[in-house]
Parts: sequence; structure tokens; C-alpha cells
Amino acid sequence: MAHYAVTSLFERYPPQADIYCFQVQSHDYQRFEPGLSRFVVGQAQVLSQITLEYADCIFAVLYFGDHNVNAGVKQYNGATDYADLIASIDLATNHGDVAEVIRLLDGYFDGFHYSVQSLFRDAQRTFLNLMLESTLDDDEALYRSLYERRAPLMYLLNNLHTPLPRTLHATAEFIINGDLRRKLGDIPLDYDQIKGLFERARMWNIDLDHAGHSYALQQTIQGLADQLRAQPDTIELLQSLRTLIDVAESLPFEVTFWKLQNAYYEVTNSYFLEMQERADDGDEDAPHWIEAFIELGDKLDIRITEMHTMSITPTVASISQEILAQERIPVATYRLQFNPACFTFHHAVDIVPYLHDLGISDCYASPIFKPRQGSMHGYDVCDHTQMNPALGGEPAFETFSAALRQRNMGIVMDIVPNHMGIGDTANLWWMDVLENGPSSDYATFFDIQWSPVKRELANKVLLPILGDQYGRILESGQLQLVYEEGIFFIHYYEHRLPVAPRTYSLILSHPLDDLAARLGTEHEDLYEYQSILTALSYLPDRTETNPERLAERNREKEVIKRRITTLYHANPEVRGAIDKTVQDFNGQVSDPASFDLLDELINAQAYRLAFWRVAAEEINYRRFFDINDLAAIRTEDPKVFEATHEMTFRLLTEGKVTGLRIDHIDGLYDPSLYLQQLQERFVFHQVRQKMLLMRTSIPDDAVLTSRIANRVRTWLNQPVDMNTSQRLSWPLYVVVEKILGEDETLPQNWATNGTTGYDFLIAMNNIFVNSQNQQSFDHIYRQFTRGGVVPFHQMVNATKKMTMLVSMASEIYALAHQLERIAERNRRYRDFTLDTLTFAIREVIAGLSVYRTYIAGADTVTARDEQYIEAAIADARRRNPRTAEAIFTFLSDTLLLRNLADFGPEDRDMLLLWVHKFQQVSGPVMAKGLEDTAFYVFNRLVSLNEVGGHPHHLVARLRHCTSIITRTSNRGHSPCLPVQPTIPNAAKMYVHASTSFRRYRMNGKNISRPGIR
Repeated sequence: MAHYAVTSLFERYPPQADIYCFQVQSHDYQRFEPGLSRFVVGQAQVLSQITLEYADCIFAVLYFGDHNVNAGVKQYNGATDYADLIASIDLATNHGDVAEVIRLLDGYFDGFHYSVQSLFRDAQRTFLNLMLESTLDDDEALYRSLYERRAPLMYLLNNLHTPLPRTLHATAEFIINGDLRRKLGDIPLDYDQIKGLFERARMWNIDLDHAGHSYALQQTIQGLADQLRAQPDTIELLQSLRTLIDVAESLPFEVTFWKLQNAYYEVTNSYFLEMQERADDGDEDAPHWIEAFIELGDKLDIRITEMHTMSITPTVASISQEILAQERIPVATYRLQFNPACFTFHHAVDIVPYLHDLGISDCYASPIFKPRQGSMHGYDVCDHTQMNPALGGEPAFETFSAALRQRNMGIVMDIVPNHMGIGDTANLWWMDVLENGPSSDYATFFDIQWSPVKRELANKVLLPILGDQYGRILESGQLQLVYEEGIFFIHYYEHRLPVAPRTYSLILSHPLDDLAARLGTEHEDLYEYQSILTALSYLPDRTETNPERLAERNREKEVIKRRITTLYHANPEVRGAIDKTVQDFNGQVSDPASFDLLDELINAQAYRLAFWRVAAEEINYRRFFDINDLAAIRTEDPKVFEATHEMTFRLLTEGKVTGLRIDHIDGLYDPSLYLQQLQERFVFHQVRQKMLLMRTSIPDDAVLTSRIANRVRTWLNQPVDMNTSQRLSWPLYVVVEKILGEDETLPQNWATNGTTGYDFLIAMNNIFVNSQNQQSFDHIYRQFTRGGVVPFHQMVNATKKMTMLVSMASEIYALAHQLERIAERNRRYRDFTLDTLTFAIREVIAGLSVYRTYIAGADTVTARDEQYIEAAIADARRRNPRTAEAIFTFLSDTLLLRNLADFGPEDRDMLLLWVHKFQQVSGPVMAKGLEDTAFYVFNRLVSLNEVGGHPHHLVARLRHCTSIITRTSNRGHSPCLPVQPTIPNAAKMYVHASTSFRRYRMNGKNISRPGIR
């Protein structure tokens, strides 16, 4: 306790302090400072942490300067006794009567029995250092005054070669040693002043305090070493350390640098690589730091460039360069269409030896992630984080992958980044959206218009799943409320739709009065039931956006579900009430009014059930073409990209997958950016994996991502001469499902190896076409159709318009409505009506000769895109001479972003978003109008009517082919391989074909002419 009392003069302890094996709990601490004196009085409890003995004590300490410290300790005798003591001291202090304070304390403690000798040894040293420092400061002032007055005399005596008198010699010795101690503690060291002090000491034959000076310098070195650890990026610090070493080596005593060497080594391992990375990234200051750091290492006899650890430790740049330089191009691929009924991962393992003997280098696999239940193709992925269990799951896939790796074979995996299957409850993201609406954690994952044209759909998702009008379906009892373990659902055949927890109150409040009558108003389970209803009322609404409130809702709704389950199983009356309520909500088919309860509940959900035919005009989520149970996802959102590609990159990093095939690339918001992200993230995961294996520390993910992104972008921007055979290689092998228009090539800025082979298939097929017989074959076709042939480009224009008027009307309405809202905010364009914009948009899309353009910003408009847009605008103008040119000029300027400066910053973002949406719509319209309609009507030579084909040209055309996968069939291909060459041969045997066609026409009945009906 005496130790605690004395040290409390110089160190303010916290309320509870540990001192060696004792714990001191302070209850009061009073400090008095009359004049130069200090008094401390306090009350505390001390506990031995070994014996657990404790004592309550009062202590007092008096300090009069130098080593004059006296302390007293006494057992605590109660609050009154202590309060009287404090009051007496306070009174004496206020009167300035220090003697009275001493007398009071001396009498209270029966003498002062403790002093500096009572301190623990290390505390004694600390106290004595403080005391001596204060004393020496006072003494030095006297010596320095004498030294400064007698310095001229001392220099004169030295010049006369006369020894200094003893008094002056002692004065000089005291001052010079003191100055040296201080100068050796200064940062940075002043070499000239230190050298001057040593020269004076030699001149006057002064004995130097080498031990004291060495200690001072070692403390300086320690401080600089600590500073180097804390601020390793400061070049000035490195320069100071070099100066220090130069000074130390010139001193007449030995100085060790092991503390600084340790710090240097630590910084080498923790920061030298970081600076190398910065230098590689173009940081102009980093090379200067590296140079200064290496020079410091030379001074410390550390050859950093020769260190073993550095020679094997890779940088982000070196690993990235290695990965960017790698390239794995399949020699021959074999497509595997997995099917849970007849071809799983287990079946694939069995054919690996055969494929290897066949010369196959890579299996091109259909999607392997979890699809909707019963899927036969896998393109309706419901969960990107799970392998398809129906194919054998991840263990079976690992067996298949291992079998391929044993033979140095790879897997090109088909992934679906544009859409997800939403047809069953396996899609947990979609189910969460249906349950929680726009406040769902996954609301931004799907491309949903939460503020659509139809106001009744605000903050709701239209679900066109009903086989008839909603009212008829409801009143026929086909919609059923179901309770399952604390959760309510709406069932409609195979559909199982969640009920929002907040709306459970509509269900649970229904039997409340009856339940109270059965249980009694004071029943404990009734209280719990009512508490659940209260908790439901506090759940945030589905339009809530506050993250904390949303986290609360996500937590509390699950708690409420568990409470309902517990109560349901614990109390038969509650169980009966809930079961009876569910029955009441499900109504009676003979009584339409009995469905009012269920109708109210359904209307309160974040979705609106509708007749499937409504989808064409009112659906408010982007689909894959016009397929309602394939909802588009927003892969352009980094969060969505990471969530949907996490397992893909894991498989790539582990070497279980060696390449990717991208399904429906044209459906993405920005295909170019997406492909760049694929390469960036692939390199990121590869670099990170290698660094974890080869380095003790790595940059955090954010820094690593930035550095790798810069390197990949530099790689992407390498100039490529398109007129030569030079081709930019990619670290990740990626091919895209891209259907090219006539004379269209892949955009040059796409980070892809090529297409999946539609273009090659068409080119190969055309080899068998005899173009010399085109006119004769045209004549036969006109005779066969009795002259009813519509020019192909006219037919495509018409079929695209029919698509936009029927199956994809809602997408066109949404585009027009969004553009009308933007135009309405600008006085130059606000007079364009919604109907006019809708009409003009349809005309321009119908006239577009390619699936889509790829404009991502004002600086990304290429000559290619400009050419296609201008041609489509010109076609629309030609077909509609009575339509005001201003509307087409507005569309042209908008699609090419020429009028972006006419809008404010917020509207510019909306306009750019609209252009992206337009491009995402034009592709499906082309696919539906061309592939799904016109190809089935224009049948001059059906082998030309393949995806990517151009059936209006009966010519053998081999153009620049961007395909990297060459194929003789594809998953959308109609004729089988043996039949494929046979159809083009009809163009060679046109005389025989003409006779056969005439005979068929004479024998046929009601042969329809091609055209639009």
C-alpha cells in the first residue's frame, strides 16, 4: 500500500489497478499542492491475488522536493473518520498553513513510517531518475552560467597551452558531457555540433562519460527503430537513420545496432514487398523509397536483395504477370448435356477414357449448378452456390473432374449470368423477395421495376402464374392458405408462395376473441399469443430502407415464427384456432364472399397474382425472352456478381474447371464490362491463392482487387492489329454465346476467346451450297408458294413488330414510359407523347439489323454501333414518312448519347440507364422475331435457317469467323448431323428438286403460303 501511495504522486492510477500480485481499488483520491509542496490523501482497498487477503486503508504522502518523500498508511475506520481528516486538511491548506497539515497527518498516522525506500525496486529507479533529472537541471543552470561567462578565458588559456584551472575544467566537463547527451538524443542528429563538442573535449582534455553517451545514443536508436516500425513509408526517416549510423561509427565508443537491425528486418518482411507492389503499379515515390531502404540496409550490413526470403517471395505484379501470360486453349471439345434422368456426373466418369482416346482435350459441360426441381437442361439455375444434387452433387462432380485431371483434360463450364429459375422454392433469393418486397436483401439482385407504369403494382412483383382470371381462380378454391411450422404459405398447384410475416396479423387476429373466450383473458398462452400479434405490428413495412430496421426485421420475423411454432404445439386450443382460421380463409366454393379473407391477405403481399396472359403487357420484371419463370438478374451489381460467381471462381481456382462458356451474353447490362470482371476476378483468386501458399502476409482483399484490376485493364488495353493473325490471349478461357448479324464481328474490347460456334456452323454449312443455282432455286420456291414469298428482311421486320405487340409488349411499354418520364423533365423534348415514343421505339428496334449495340457511355460509342443505329433510324423513317422526323432524331441522339449534355446530372444517369435497357430488350426481340418466327416461315432452304444464319443469301460465303469452338451441332440446332449436308445439296440438284416439289404440291392439301397471319 505504501508503494501505491508514493507512486500515486507521479502516476495517476485508474479506479482499479494491478500492481504486481496485488489489486488496488481506489475509493477516493485527494491532491493538494500548496506552494512547491504536494500532499496526497486517499482511501483504497488492496487485495492480494495470491492469498486473497484484503485490507481497507487510508494513506497520505508528503513531498517537499528532491528525495524528501514521507508516507503514512492506516486502516480505514469508517466514512466519518475519513471525512473529518479531509475537512481538517482542506481547512489548513486554504489558510496556507503547511505546518498544520504536517502536524495533522503526523498525528493521524502516528508518524510517517514510509519513504522512497518503501518502493519496489523498479519504482525506486523511476523515482530517483525523476528526482535526479530535476536536481541536475537546477545544477546545470548554475554550471552553464559559469561556463558561458568563462568560455573566452578558457579558449585563451588553451591557446597559451596553459591547463585549465580545476574549477573551470570541472565546469567544462559537466557542460560538454551534458550537451553531448542531449545532442545524441536529438532527431535528426546534428553531426557538425556533435563533432564540435568532441573537439572541445579533446582540446581541454576532458574525460567523456562514454557509458552515458552510449546509453543516450542507444535510446535514440531504440526510438528510431520503433518509429521505423510505425512509419516505414517515410523516406526522411530512412535518411535520418543513415546519418545516425555515420555519426555512430565516428564516435570514440562502441555502438550496437541490433535493435535497429531487428526493426529493419521486420519492415523488410512487412513493407518492402508493399513498396515493390506500389512501384509496379506506377507509384512515383515508391522507387525512391526502395533505393533509400536498400542503402540503409547496406549501412546495417543487411543485403536485402540477397536475402533468401526475398528471392522466393513473389509480388502481386510477378504473380499477376505469370497468370496473365498463361493460356489454355482447348484442342478439341466434346459437349456433355447433363440430365438427371439419363446422364449424370457418374455417367460422365465412365466415358472419360473414351473421350481421351478420341482426342478430346476438354469437356464442354452444360450448367451444373442447382436448377429448379425436375429441370432436364440446367439453364434455369436456382442456386449458384450449390452443385446440382440431381446430377450427383459436388462429390460426384469432384470424381468426374479428378478423372479428367488425371488425363490432363479440362472442363469448359456453361454458366448462366443473365437469369435464374424462379419456378420453385429452391430459389431462396426470389422467395425472400416475394416475402419482403423491395426491402428484401435480394430485391436488387433481380431486374424488377418497383415503380412500374401501372400504379397498382407499386412495390409489388407481378406473378402471371394463374391459368385464368384471378377472381375465378380464387373463388374456385385453387388458391389455398397453408400453415407449416410457424410459417404461412399460399399454394397454387406446384407454386408455394410465402406470406409476409407482418401480414400474419391478418390471420392470427381472426380467432383472437374466440381464443380469449376459450382460454380466459388471464391465461398465460393467451398473453403469449397477444404478444406475438404485438411483435408482428412492430415489424418494419416492406418499403423500409433503413439498414438497421431491416436487420431487425430479418431477425425478429424468424423469432416470431419460432414462437408461433412453440405455442402451436404447446396448446391444443391455439392449435385448433389456427387450423380453423386457415380453413376459414380458404373459403367455400359455393360462397364467393367466403374468399374475402384470403383475397385481403393476398392483396397485402409483395406480389400480385395474375392470369398468365397478363404477362405480355404488365409484367414488371425482366425475363429471359418472354419466359415468365426465368427472371433476369442484375449481374452488373458487384454484390450480385460476387454472389452468383463465388462457386464458379472456387472451382476455377481449385483447377476443377478450366474455362467458361457464357450463356446469352447479349442479355447482360454491359457485356464488355462483365467479361472484363470475369478476367479480373479470375486473376484475383489465382493471385490470392498463390500468395496464401507462398507468403506470410498478403494485402487485404480491397487493395489486392485494385492492383489486379489495374493490371488486367492495362492488359485489356494492349493494342491489337486486327489486320494480322495476332490475337490477345486471356488468362481465363472464355467463350460467349453470341449470335452475330450479317457481316458483324465481335466487339474488339471483349475479353473473350470467341464465340461458341454458331458462326462456324453457318460457314461450314454454306460450303455445301451451290450459289450458282440461286436464281433457279428462287424460281422453284416462288412456284411452290404460288408467288407468296415476302422478302426476308420485310418478314423479319414484321415478325419483330409482332413480337413487340404480343409477347414482349410489356418491355416496350416500360421502355417508352421510362423515356417519356425523362423527356417530360426537359423542355426541349417534353412534347413527345407516350404513344408516339412507343411507336417510334418499336419501329427502330424492328429496323435494327443486329441483336443489340454495346454503348456503355458517351465515350464508348463506336463507329460500329453508330452505323447500326443510324441504319435502323433511317429504315424507320423510310417506312413511316408521315411520322414527324423530330421523334426519330430524338431517338437517334438519345441512343447514341449525343444529347446527353441537354440533361441535368440526375437525368443523364437515367438516360444512360435507359440506353442500357433498350439494348437489353432489342436482343430478345430479334431472337423471338427472327429465330422463333421468321425462320419457321421463310423455308426456301431450311439448312440456312439456323441460329446465326442468313437465309436470304443462297451463296457460299466464308467471312471472318470469330468462333473458338467449332461445332457441327448445338443445343438449339434442329437437323441431326447426317441430315445436315443433305439439305444444302438440294441447291445443287435443283432440277430434281423442282420436280419433287411440284409433285408434292399437287398431292398436298391446303399448303399455306409463307407470310404473317
